[in-house]
Amino acid sequence: MGKYDAYLDMEPHKSRRHPPMSNLERAKQFMPFAPLKVYDAALAESRILLAPYRDLSEEEEEDIGRTLNQLYEKLMAGIKPMVMMEVFIPDETRTEQGREFGEYHVISGRLKTIEQSENRLVVDGKTWPISYLSGIWEKEAE
Repeated sequence: MGKYDAYLDMEPHKSRRHPPMSNLERAKQFMPFAPLKVYDAALAESRILLAPYRDLSEEEEEDIGRTLNQLYEKLMAGIKPMVMMEVFIPDETRTEQGREFGEYHVISGRLKTIEQSENRLVVDGKTWPISYLSGIWEKEAE
């Protein structure tokens, strides 16, 4: 007979003072400890590379203006063309020396309207300022 064989058949100890711990409470004891969650989130956010807003050349502005005029004529004729555009999306929290920083995204969708008085266009129900366009092209219908 082994040294601890007498203990194998014993019932586990039950405290009279403390109720039994649930499995959930027991598992919480072993969860990873992360006191700096805010720091981790800030660190992850700082890894996102933001680009400064890029001023367009006169030629690029003319190309965009020409394309917008062609698209406006189609809209007036009742045609809602598919477009692809590169647009600057500013990061509201970051400006340096008066320059905006953000990300450039390529967006595709159906052009609904060009609001000339507001200097913006609506693609698939979302409004985009024309001043943040860095390119726009008409796509062939799919």
